[in-house]
Amino acid sequence: MNTDFTPLIVSRALHLYSRALQYPYIELTYEFQNILREIEKNISNDFDNTVAALILDLINSFQGEEMGALQGEFTRLFTPVEDDDPLISLHLSSVNRQAGSDELYELISESPFFLDGDDQYDSLPLVLDYFSVIISEDLDQAEDFFDKYINSNVPRLNEIIYKGSNLSFYKEAARGLNELVYLLAG
Repeated sequence: MNTDFTPLIVSRALHLYSRALQYPYIELTYEFQNILREIEKNISNDFDNTVAALILDLINSFQGEEMGALQGEFTRLFTPVEDDDPLISLHLSSVNRQAGSDELYELISESPFFLDGDDQYDSLPLVLDYFSVIISEDLDQAEDFFDKYINSNVPRLNEIIYKGSNLSFYKEAARGLNELVYLLAG
């Protein structure tokens, strides 16, 4: 994994992408802008600057959509309907059965993001939030997690999101997250 970055910047960007893949609401604009300001204050190299540009593109895309359209598209893409799976599953195991392993469950279940009885431990937003914490605390552990769960699985899931979405925001979220993964891969 490429480590030529400021850990705080990548951590905050991962958290932002996690939020982008959860049900949208009006205040999310302010959350995104606060994260961008925090990132901009800590830019120290070209890698960090590229991440900031990806985040700015995502924010611009979010602000260019109507909230009703964002909520409708989220529901259409990611919400199960009466005993049917959603159009697009946000679970890593949907693109790689091994990604939903017991090892991932153990890692995530010990994190503060996990709720007892939560069967969503391999959901992309939760995995991104977990990765955002370890990348700022332990680069060796983050590199191992990246190699096992992020590098090969997230781009495949993002491709499905990109192709399945009708709104530029979700396409931009998938494209930007893929770019971040490719930057981290080196």
